[in-house]
Amino acid sequence: MKILFSMFLFFSCVSMTQAAFLHEPRNVSEIPKLETISGETIYGTLASFPHTFTFFVTEETPFSALVSMDSAEEAHDVSFLLVKEEKRGVSEVGRLYGKEITWTKKYDVWRAVTFTQGEEFSATLEPGVYKLEVSSPNNDRGYRLVLGEGDSAVLKELSLTRRSFKVHPLSIFLSPFILIPLIFGLLYGTYRFRRSQQDTHD
Repeated sequence: MKILFSMFLFFSCVSMTQAAFLHEPRNVSEIPKLETISGETIYGTLASFPHTFTFFVTEETPFSALVSMDSAEEAHDVSFLLVKEEKRGVSEVGRLYGKEITWTKKYDVWRAVTFTQGEEFSATLEPGVYKLEVSSPNNDRGYRLVLGEGDSAVLKELSLTRRSFKVHPLSIFLSPFILIPLIFGLLYGTYRFRRSQQDTHD
């Protein structure tokens, strides 16, 4: 049991060092620089203004982005915009209007939550500096933005999802990452209790 618990703690710590993160800017001028666009997952809750991120590429690079929302939201209207900085202003690379795209519900077993996913945006980027923006009509929605293949920080996302979306905190116990160790722990505890009772009677 100690080995199982140690393994669980190890994987939890590993996941905390990986890419997924929660973006909570205090004002519209906070624009974080993304270190990677090939495997990143960002959670955020819009609070009166859009969320903007910047990154640069040094060579022709494939790019993809997928926005998800909480399935409990009445309206799914988060939009995505990507622009490239030019000598004078910016040029639009592409955008997805939340109200005009198709949203699909998908239950994620490992994260124990139902996401409503928008359409995937993809493009091939030329060298340069880019900015991407996530917004909604009233800028009051929670979102999950997956760039490229996303990352593997599932354990970290268990808390990020429940912080950004309207998901009950106790639902975290439905994730196999939590449920399986818990079941093994209960079985082991029951076994040890019965053994102690048997030894007492002997």
